[in-house]
Amino acid sequence: STQSGHYGRGNLDNLTRNIDSVYSAIINSGGDCPFTLSSLFSNLQKQAILHFPDVNDIRYTAVSGFIFLRLFAPAILNPKLFQLQSRRPSRETSRTLTLVSKVIQSLGNLDTHQAGKEKYMEAISQRVLDMKHVNGVKQFLEDVCKTEQKDDSSSNNYNKEGKLVEYRLAGLIGRDYSNK
Repeated sequence: STQSGHYGRGNLDNLTRNIDSVYSAIINSGGDCPFTLSSLFSNLQKQAILHFPDVNDIRYTAVSGFIFLRLFAPAILNPKLFQLQSRRPSRETSRTLTLVSKVIQSLGNLDTHQAGKEKYMEAISQRVLDMKHVNGVKQFLEDVCKTEQKDDSSSNNYNKEGKLVEYRLAGLIGRDYSNK
């Protein structure tokens, strides 16, 4: 397809399915956000609204900038680092993950178009970057900022700081840090 450049229709369909799969996993996970993070995101949202009341969509972009740029994009780009895969992705898979990450980041920025050097990104924009998807991201952000229906004791132990610290320290046990 000339519209999609070198990225053929079959590849474009596969890329769209991959994006939709990641997008669905993200927007359906908002209610699973641990209380500690929800509280942090809620406070961030409130402070952003307080300090920037005239900025359109600040209630979303303050939180999405953090979540999508610092959590989702790196996890998509390097799933091995986040223990989502046991080995590094192939070169072809890495390219797909880069494209998925670009689109997910655009949705996190509440963008409804993807202008870029790559022609096929225009085709992806027409398929995925629309108000329906952006509204899904907004609802996800509202969900991660909700603290009313959560309490600290309902958080899964694996999401609590103690388990994260315990996990991190487990890798350090047995190492010799002396300057011999």
